[in-house]
Amino acid sequence: MIATSDAHIIILSIIFVVVVSCAATVLICGALASKTILKLIDSQFLQTYFTWITFCFISVAVINFVWLLNRWQFDKRIFLVSGTLVTSLAGMHDMKMAMLPMLVGSVTFCCLTFWLRLHFAKKTAFWWHFGVVIAILTANTGIRYAYPTAQLAIKIADITTIVVLVLVLQQALSSRRLHTEVALAESQRRLATLIDSLPGIAFACSNDPNWSMTYVSEGCLELTGYCSEELIGTTGLYNAITHPEDLPRVLQSITKAIEAQKPYVIEYRICTKSGEQKWLWEKGNGVFDSHGKVLGLEGFITDISELKRSEAALKESEQRYRELFESHPCPMWVYDVETLAFLAVNNAAIAHYGYDRDEFLAMTIKDIRPLEDVASLLQQLKHLKSELSPHGIWRHRKKDGTIIKVEVSCHSLTFLGKRAVVVSAHDVTKRIQTEEALRQAEAKYRSIFENASEGIFQTTPAGQYLSANPALARIYGYDSPEELVASLTNVEKQLYVDPQRRAECIRLMQQHNCVSGFESQVYRKDGSTIWISENARIVRNTHGDVVCYEGTVEDITTRKQTEAAQARFTAILEATTDFVGIADSQGKPLFLNQAGYKILGLDPQQDISQLNIFDCHPDWANEIFLEKVVPTLLSRGVWNGEMALLNRQKEEIPVSQVIVAKSSAAGELDFVATIARDISERKRLEAQLSYLANHDSLTGLFNRRYFQAQLEHYLELLQRDRQSGALVLIDIDDFKDINDTLGHKAGDDLLKNLAALLQEQIAEKDVLARLGGDEFAILIPQTSLHDIDSIKQKIVGALKNHVVVADGQPVRMTVSIGATVFPDHGTIADELFAHADLAMYKSKKLGSNCFSLYTPDPQWQVQIQSRNFWKNQIREALEQNLFVLYCQPILDLQNGVSCYEILIRMSGKDGEIISPNTFLPIAEECGLISHIDRWVVCQAIHLIAAQAKVGNYLRLEVNISGKSLSDSELLPMIQHELATTGINPASLVLEITETAAIADFSQARKFINTLKQIGCQFAIDDFGMGYSSFAQLKHLPVDYLKIDGSFIKNLAKDVLDRHLVRAIVEVARGLSIATIAEFVASPETLQLVHELGVNYAQGYYIGEPVPVAELLNQWCSIASDEARRSHWHLNSTQIVKQAFTLIS
Repeated sequence: MIATSDAHIIILSIIFVVVVSCAATVLICGALASKTILKLIDSQFLQTYFTWITFCFISVAVINFVWLLNRWQFDKRIFLVSGTLVTSLAGMHDMKMAMLPMLVGSVTFCCLTFWLRLHFAKKTAFWWHFGVVIAILTANTGIRYAYPTAQLAIKIADITTIVVLVLVLQQALSSRRLHTEVALAESQRRLATLIDSLPGIAFACSNDPNWSMTYVSEGCLELTGYCSEELIGTTGLYNAITHPEDLPRVLQSITKAIEAQKPYVIEYRICTKSGEQKWLWEKGNGVFDSHGKVLGLEGFITDISELKRSEAALKESEQRYRELFESHPCPMWVYDVETLAFLAVNNAAIAHYGYDRDEFLAMTIKDIRPLEDVASLLQQLKHLKSELSPHGIWRHRKKDGTIIKVEVSCHSLTFLGKRAVVVSAHDVTKRIQTEEALRQAEAKYRSIFENASEGIFQTTPAGQYLSANPALARIYGYDSPEELVASLTNVEKQLYVDPQRRAECIRLMQQHNCVSGFESQVYRKDGSTIWISENARIVRNTHGDVVCYEGTVEDITTRKQTEAAQARFTAILEATTDFVGIADSQGKPLFLNQAGYKILGLDPQQDISQLNIFDCHPDWANEIFLEKVVPTLLSRGVWNGEMALLNRQKEEIPVSQVIVAKSSAAGELDFVATIARDISERKRLEAQLSYLANHDSLTGLFNRRYFQAQLEHYLELLQRDRQSGALVLIDIDDFKDINDTLGHKAGDDLLKNLAALLQEQIAEKDVLARLGGDEFAILIPQTSLHDIDSIKQKIVGALKNHVVVADGQPVRMTVSIGATVFPDHGTIADELFAHADLAMYKSKKLGSNCFSLYTPDPQWQVQIQSRNFWKNQIREALEQNLFVLYCQPILDLQNGVSCYEILIRMSGKDGEIISPNTFLPIAEECGLISHIDRWVVCQAIHLIAAQAKVGNYLRLEVNISGKSLSDSELLPMIQHELATTGINPASLVLEITETAAIADFSQARKFINTLKQIGCQFAIDDFGMGYSSFAQLKHLPVDYLKIDGSFIKNLAKDVLDRHLVRAIVEVARGLSIATIAEFVASPETLQLVHELGVNYAQGYYIGEPVPVAELLNQWCSIASDEARRSHWHLNSTQIVKQAFTLIS
């Protein structure tokens, strides 16, 4: 079958020969037209011409036939045709004349044609054609000059030249086409090779129901296992190996594409000849004729099995990476490079930044940066545009406004078809803070090393110091670390007191690689020894060899001393009888001494870790502990008070307890330590004392103190609840006479009998008390004036004809009763007492067993106003310090050394001095005498102390009321003041009247004994007024008897008084008690008391009372203590001499 290009060449050749022949004919005809040519024309010429024309056509036909058989190249055909034509033209006229130019022209043309073919085959540039034309023209010119007479030959040469020129140009065009054909053939060869080497199949199919293949490339064997002949020769084979599930879809896709005259791309599976399943990718297009009819298909098929597996793996990987992205603990997001909008965020970013997903996706990355950082952000984003992946630390702002620092890592990617960046952000705020702290710590390391209080060292395994800090040098007594390193070359012998400690330390380090708290005694540079604690470890190289030892040294000498002291303290704790314990914050005991085991009734070997402190207290104590003790411990760190422990027998043991707490920095208790003392005996005594403080010890009734408190309390309720009541005072008639005649025991029996009788008559709500002596009081609540008669009849009726057996003797007892009603008669306790007292005195005037109710009258009102006035004056004097102390000298009749009795006066508003006889009785009645006594005693003690500081010895006597003996504040106050001032207690003499001492003898003796034990002295004032003074005197440990002035002032006139005084002196001398004579107002009296053996004298003759300030001024005017003593000795001696003179 002839290819299309070959047919074109044949047609072109024939056209070429015809054109050339026609051109030659035209030229010859033109020549014939000329005369010259006409002469040459003859019939032979025409015959010859046509003969050659015929010969040319025959030659062309033969040449083309030969070319078709041998497929010669086109340039050879041109050569033959051209040569034949030239030869024919040359033979038309004169063969001889034209032979030479014809021969030259033919040879030249043949050579040039061959040369042209050769160079055009090598793709010679077009300028070679130009060179050929020049050569032909040159040859033609040569012929002209060689044969100038041969006109025909020249013309023939010119024609030949023109023809050759035309042929050369045609040869150039033909060479270009030839080159294209060669290139096309080469390209087709290369294309076939390429198609066969592609990893797939190039195919062509015919338009039949099975799309049978008409061409397949060699890649089909590798792809399907079938060779091309099998696929082309077997109809429908390719469809048969297409996966049944995919074949309908494939045929449908091809049909749609052909109908739309568009390419198609499909993916499907096949089963290869070996049974393997593969995924294929096919791209094809329909082949249509000029009328649009489908001729077939052409396309390419390639194996995408690996791609499919990659896609599956990629899909799985994408899913895995998405899950990794979402579940990654580090905040991550993806943002658009162009718009900076968030495209995706993970859960960690949502949780960390506080925005929800929708909020994030509506924001840009600028929205999470502080405003001041946006400019730097935009600058940093330039790195992304240059395809860099910036890393660094950025500042971000969370939704709540918190600024954090994050370390980001960015990577470029394509996300959802957009240029994007994936960012992972790690919050390094704390890390930066930590790193900053670490940098600071590292910066301080050298300072710490140099300034550490603990020694730091490095030594070789042999013990040679490599380095040491100044602290270690100080611990070991060296001036510098350099001196220590240079001096301590053998630590085993130079440092350790016990050289074996070094070996023991190394052994422990080799065993455990380190040692902690290794304690040793070492030498300092000066030879002294200290205790140290070492923490050391072995430093090894990568091969495990020991490089050095390094560690720290702490001087624990003080701790060792403390531990020794603590051991001693522990021994003391174990030896003490007090409860000592320590417990943790949960109440678990950590320590308990032996006394604690004993108090709780525990076995000393018992494990206390299973106990709890709340089990060791009764419930009420636990409530107090939680509600009061714990808050106090948290705020103040210490609590002290009284609690109760519970022993194993569930018995409560009262304790006085001190609890100390150690709290943590958070304000919570770490542990508590306690010391508790068993106060069971003290509690028993306190209960007894409390009873005694509120009760009369003789009768068991309430005392004045308690009764006064109850009355005042009830009066307060009166103001609130508008209640009423009555106060009744009862006094035994002539009780002093009964006491003096029948004795104190009989008097005591009488008092107890009356108390029992009255107790029977009162209601449960009534309060009965013994106010003191023979005076009783009854508080009757909810009583009005209308009830007074029934009260009177009840009490008087019970006492009427009541006979009491006192000390075995029947005694008829009568009383005087006074009553007042409140609020009718007043609402103030003292006022009511005064009213009841006045009523009682009124009863005494009326006779025995009389009952009087207070009735206001002018005279009584004056008395009450007077009493209230002085009571207020006394209170004001106490508050404003208006009392004035006077002193009166007491002369020692043997050696003239004197002391002073302190006397009290009151300073009035106008400055006048008020006598004690005016206000002291009122103070006694109103209960203010105890306040006055406390004030006077305190002043006296401070006077003695003040004079002692300047070297003056002052001895003072102070009067104390009998009522003050029961004052619970007086005795502790005296003890406290004596201890505080540090004076000699013997310089303080306390005077108690005989009546007061006898009235409450047990209280007086207790008071005296207590103060005598610390060195105070006592005097009985107004001695001799009581009938039973001598009987009780031996039981009172007094130092002085002050003989009552009624015996002294008439001593010179009354012989009986002299005998009484002599008897008192003899009795006192027998009891080693000194005597003092009061009211010595004359020299005669002084002489008599001296003769009667009285030791001291006091009175106006000895010295009148003077203010204490005046006495101190007199003392200051005397230069020395000896002169002062001489002054008083001289005065006393003169008085004695005068007395002796009078006696003689």
